Amino acid sequence: MNLRLVAVALLFAGSAAAAPPPADRVQGGLISGLDPSAPLYTQLLVGGWLGVGLGDTWRLELSGSWQDGLESETDTSTFLHDEALLSDGDALADRTRWTADLLLRAEPLRGKIAILQTTLTGFAAHVGFGPGLRAQASRGGEEHLAPAFLAATGVDLRLLGWLLLRFDLRGYALLRRDDTVGGGAELLFGAGAHL
Repeated sequence: MNLRLVAVALLFAGSAAAAPPPADRVQGGLISGLDPSAPLYTQLLVGGWLGVGLGDTWRLELSGSWQDGLESETDTSTFLHDEALLSDGDALADRTRWTADLLLRAEPLRGKIAILQTTLTGFAAHVGFGPGLRAQASRGGEEHLAPAFLAATGVDLRLLGWLLLRFDLRGYALLRRDDTVGGGAELLFGAGAHL
């Protein structure tokens, strides 16, 4: 029994080092996630992405998300507002309404997991960076378009030869309406396909 487990483990280890799956020219899909870095509210996001392959290693990706109305205040925010410690115009109270990002991604680690020449899944780990735009709204209703710079990392999984599952962690820095620099992070989960 133990020899069978060792044999299966060796098959997986050998298969993971096999040739990576071919780069897809165009991919697209839906994403959802949250911004865990905002202390005053919990904000969900929904959106989509479209990526174009630039050779075997590089990919250019356009993504956008909608967040307006998908937030709820945290206990910290409620306390600060009730005690009048947080004014309506405070930059810390800004909420993101929507985002648009353009990332240049590198996929330096790609491979597949297979058993006896049958591919079970392919994967690609990626890092990326690029510009973005965030539409911000204050509690008082003032709106501001904030330019942003993003850095991202994540993993894409390929299942059934066409289905893509992805996990991304993005960090961003943005210029607030009071000319200070802010930032945050986004945890994203998505599903898509080759187009």
